[in-house]
Amino acid sequence: MTLEELLEKIRNARKKWQEEQAGLLRVQFEEMRKTANKVMEALEELENAKLRNPNLTMKEKQFMKGNREHYVHLTRNFLEKIMEEIRAFQKTGGSTHEAEKFRQNFDSRRGTLSKATQRNFMVLQDFFKNEVTHVARMLSHLEKQAASLSGIIRNREEAKREKLEHEIERVARIIKALEENKSELKKLKQKERKLQKELAAQNEELELYKKEKEYLEFEALKDKLSKKRKEISALKNSIKNRIAQMDKPLRKYQHIAMDGKDIGEMVKEPFMFIVNNPEKSSEIISKLVRAIETGQVDIKDKQKDKVIKAAKELLKEEPSQVSGRAKQLIDEEEKLMQAEEKHPARKKIEDLGEKISGKKEEIQRVQTRIALLEDEVSKDMISEEIKKIEEEANKVLSSRERIIIRE
Repeated sequence: MTLEELLEKIRNARKKWQEEQAGLLRVQFEEMRKTANKVMEALEELENAKLRNPNLTMKEKQFMKGNREHYVHLTRNFLEKIMEEIRAFQKTGGSTHEAEKFRQNFDSRRGTLSKATQRNFMVLQDFFKNEVTHVARMLSHLEKQAASLSGIIRNREEAKREKLEHEIERVARIIKALEENKSELKKLKQKERKLQKELAAQNEELELYKKEKEYLEFEALKDKLSKKRKEISALKNSIKNRIAQMDKPLRKYQHIAMDGKDIGEMVKEPFMFIVNNPEKSSEIISKLVRAIETGQVDIKDKQKDKVIKAAKELLKEEPSQVSGRAKQLIDEEEKLMQAEEKHPARKKIEDLGEKISGKKEEIQRVQTRIALLEDEVSKDMISEEIKKIEEEANKVLSSRERIIIRE
């Protein structure tokens, strides 16, 4: 049989037992109702019983009366609550859960009643021994009837069937999840193949576009921009290196010169300072040379010639011409950047790049999910689980033929 057929067989067996159980519970609750009525009758007999010894003192009579009233009151309250729950169970055709709850409530209330009336019971033994003993016997009988509910509710074979049912349901869920995983895995692999084809088509489109005139013009423009930036960088480094040779003398001269602030800016950003202040740059360098030659700026003889040479070479190139050349290069760079920014090939390449990048990310997500599902599917332990269920089913269910489950 299939797992589904076995589950149906288990459920039918449990349903049959539950119907039998419901019948037994109905009978037992009816018996308890009858017993509870008898206890109530016995309690009334105790309540109305006459003293056998009329020669008791008033104090003894009051003592007896107080204990009897207390005992009767508490026991009657106990019985009324029990009978109310019995009627409710009988009216609704109560479940196993409700029967178990009733039994637990009964035990709790009976324990409370025993503690609360123990002293009363002992006292009443001296006055109404027969009557109070009869009540106690009937209560004991009712207690045994309530305790016997456990035997009806808790059935070992039913517990095994219930456990087996839950186990079959658990394995059925695993099988369903496994089938869903296999189905999803198949679809994802198909999707991955489709995405790979789309990615290949996008890459091919990009490679073909790179051979078109529009893209080649764009690459040439980028190349010009790269070369222009290298020219600017070379000029910047040249100026920076020469000012670096004059760094210490310039810092010393900064402390005695009127234009110390300008000298500080020149030391910090030599290229931009000379570009923006060519005449001031010439003035500072010329004054530095004079300050070194006159001894106002004291430097070692080994460094003096080297510094003066670097300063005069920069003056010979004329900062104004350097500034003009730098501004020209910067202006040309700006124009090339604008042309590169507006060129249609740029947007085309960016769009294709975004599509390819997005496709790769989507493929990566699909591949990650595929790997996870393949790992889950590889852990297929269903055959072992079904074998265990098969063995347990043959123990639990009474069947002429051995139960064999088809996967």
